[in-house]
Amino acid sequence: MKKNTMLSASLLLVMGCCCTVYSQAQYSGYVKYVGSAAAGTVTVESTGFGKKRAESGADAAAEALYTLLFKGLPGSSDYQLPMVAHEEEKKHDPVIIALLNGGYGAYITADILKYEENKKKRVDGAKGKMTIHVITFNCDALRRHLEENSVIRKFGY
Repeated sequence: MKKNTMLSASLLLVMGCCCTVYSQAQYSGYVKYVGSAAAGTVTVESTGFGKKRAESGADAAAEALYTLLFKGLPGSSDYQLPMVAHEEEKKHDPVIIALLNGGYGAYITADILKYEENKKKRVDGAKGKMTIHVITFNCDALRRHLEENSVIRKFGY
């Protein structure tokens, strides 16, 4: 009886650790800088995955926004550095969570589906659609929104 209790307790501990690692690795897609057509905008290419095309597109947009906010876009002149400096303390901010859960739509000026592929069920259980989107963000408006909600400070202050 003690062995079963110990085994189930250790199993719960291991499962808890796995769930924590998975939730932290939620945003791990491919995001690549494409260009900047106008001042204050940035265009990226982003991959998304979901059961349907709409879910996959939303995942691609959230991936791109997360990278723009917390990682920066290598290869771009204006957005090499992240918009939000302290990822660990700011990624749980209600404003950021709202943006990543669909609020990003107000800051997307263009979203073009570039590629779509059906993924078959594999050993890891992945099944659905993988899409690549070319997304243009209005970074000036996004920065203004973050400044107004005290997520970042105004430049020069």
